[in-house]
Amino acid sequence: MTTTTSSLRALLSGDGESRWLLLKDNSPTSSIRFEASPLPDDGYTFKSRRLRRAFPQSRDGFVDEKESSRVEIDTTAPRIEGLTASTESNGELHVTFHAVDGF
Repeated sequence: MTTTTSSLRALLSGDGESRWLLLKDNSPTSSIRFEASPLPDDGYTFKSRRLRRAFPQSRDGFVDEKESSRVEIDTTAPRIEGLTASTESNGELHVTFHAVDGF
């Protein structure tokens, strides 16, 4: 009986970097979750490598590799400028502001 196994390795590389950061290794699923907040705001590329093996016939596996388009990770909250508040004649509070994102 032949059994096929598959595992996913997910990697991440920042703009201008030649090194790939390992996000997840040996994931049995096609999707991963990771915490982006420790990463600096920047452009990144993701890469996935899926290794498929048929046991017991093969020790070597087929590697399927895919690379994403560039994505931007922006975890910094926008800066609030020009915050004003006033009470309307009907008693409602009217608040205005401008949000500025530095990325």
